[in-house]
Amino acid sequence: MKFMHQLEDIRSKGEPISGNGRLPLLLLATLALLCTSPGHVLAQQFPDRPLRLVIPYPPSGATDIIGRVVGNKVSEYLGQPVLVDNRPGANTTIGAMIVAKANPDGHSLLFASLSTMALNPATYKKLPYDPIKDFAPVVKLSGYANYLVARNGFAPRSVPELVAYAKANPGKVTYGSTGNGSPAHFGGVMLEQLAGIKMVHVPYQGNAQSHNDMMGERLDINLPGLPSIEALVRAGKMRMLAYAGSKREPKYPDLPTVAEAGYPDYWVGTWYAIVTKSGTPRAHILKLNREFNRALQSPEVVKTLVSGGAEVGGGTPEELAALIRKEIPRWAKIAKAGGISFD
Repeated sequence: MKFMHQLEDIRSKGEPISGNGRLPLLLLATLALLCTSPGHVLAQQFPDRPLRLVIPYPPSGATDIIGRVVGNKVSEYLGQPVLVDNRPGANTTIGAMIVAKANPDGHSLLFASLSTMALNPATYKKLPYDPIKDFAPVVKLSGYANYLVARNGFAPRSVPELVAYAKANPGKVTYGSTGNGSPAHFGGVMLEQLAGIKMVHVPYQGNAQSHNDMMGERLDINLPGLPSIEALVRAGKMRMLAYAGSKREPKYPDLPTVAEAGYPDYWVGTWYAIVTKSGTPRAHILKLNREFNRALQSPEVVKTLVSGGAEVGGGTPEELAALIRKEIPRWAKIAKAGGISFD
């Protein structure tokens, strides 16, 4: 723009714009076109400053570890720091709103999850963001299915036994979750719907208290992720009843899935992804996608994900967009049937 003002200055004074040591007219016109074209703006270096990665979960948890490991690797490739900003609360809506209101330039990223993009839209009557309109998908990072675990003193030893026990004792089986509207909450509601049983939901603010209650024989079953319960299971402080994935987990090949008990549509878990503000230039999104995919192939990131029981993600922005659009109606149907709704 500065160049264009100078050019106009020359013209206003009636000075020649070619000859006498000045740039040829054709070259000046070409430079002017480049400086004002959208392609020139998109071609400018991106990112040109540190990126902000908003993680809507507390520090030191499994999600925070994944976000930081991947973010550190991406910063190496982009040549700019990826600064983690932990903003937990309100089922990830606080962190989501920060990126939903950010500038559409690709410098603000959200560590989004199934809860952020699908469960919240299914449960909140007035969600302060739109998962489709406010965000531009970048890449899926990872995902995992949960495990159905029970306290040691709980009589049922399998899913069929659990269903039979719950039918014989309606409203007496308690199941925990990390909060209302969490994946585990949906998992309990889904099992109730598919098996025709009625249980009591006990929401917690995290896994620590629910695990304590289970070890204290005050909570019957739970649906957590592997990182929070693997050591406890190995120590004999709780038992695995089933895997909530679509097929058996190779790490525990003898553990049946809930689906095998006669509920083929049963899947409970979560996935994580990177999204940015909608309206971000396509070139920026593609560059982010390329470098995040590159990071997901690095040995350090793969080791972190696999050791935590998660799968390694990757793929295109379009594939992530399709996943989000598929998940929203699926969980909305479950929420409606189970009466999961918040103001």
